[in-house]
Amino acid sequence: MKNEEINAEDFLKTAKRAAYSAVDVIKSSINNNELHLKSFEGKDIKLNLDLKIEEIIREILLESTDFPIMGEEMGLSNNKDSLYQWMIDPIDGTYNLSIEFPYFAVSIALMKGDKPVLGVVYHVSTDEMYQAVEGKGAYKNGERIRVGDKHDIRHASLATGFPLLYEFSADSKHTQLMRSCKKVRMIGCASLSLALVASGIFDMYYEENINIWDVAAGMIIVQEAGGQVVQEKTLNNSTLIIAASNKDVLGSVEHISRV
Repeated sequence: MKNEEINAEDFLKTAKRAAYSAVDVIKSSINNNELHLKSFEGKDIKLNLDLKIEEIIREILLESTDFPIMGEEMGLSNNKDSLYQWMIDPIDGTYNLSIEFPYFAVSIALMKGDKPVLGVVYHVSTDEMYQAVEGKGAYKNGERIRVGDKHDIRHASLATGFPLLYEFSADSKHTQLMRSCKKVRMIGCASLSLALVASGIFDMYYEENINIWDVAAGMIIVQEAGGQVVQEKTLNNSTLIIAASNKDVLGSVEHISRV
């Protein structure tokens, strides 16, 4: 692996430009009624727009960098020996978009190894751009954001999602956590859930069997907003279990702090 070192901040403009371009096309497709269903198999849904947006993002990223790119729709491309890799979810919340539920986002992260060092999450419906670079803080539309100040999970709101084809038992971690918190909310968009934790709207995010491209950008945004993220790979080693909050809330939940 090449041992190159970069200043991640140098690539923030590239990631933002890719996000803006993607959002322009998404909005145009919505306004022109061009959201065409590609597949509706099993529990998944795909629009033709998913692939189109990923192609747009990849093209812009490759204009300025030659890092490998991992995306939800097209997998890994430009697979070279590099310390850095782009991680993209062109439309996080495709089902929400398809039913006009206004919680879907463009998510772009730059990874250094298995750690995100730059993240951009664009909430399309509200034109809110969340961004963070390692060591530089987290921002929403240019204004600094911080995680909430709750001290105990019993007073905290939890943003979560249910994994597909997952059976919940009364003593599972997920069930116990939902019983412990003040309120539970599900918006069907992992990147935005994390961005809202970073903004102090939600107090904690927890999800199992989530893909790295869904959460990579949101993870660095939470961390740079003063929060903490703990994660582990699932048994099949292909997805993640992730929890994000401030240190006090995470510390108040014993079975989460061991993730």
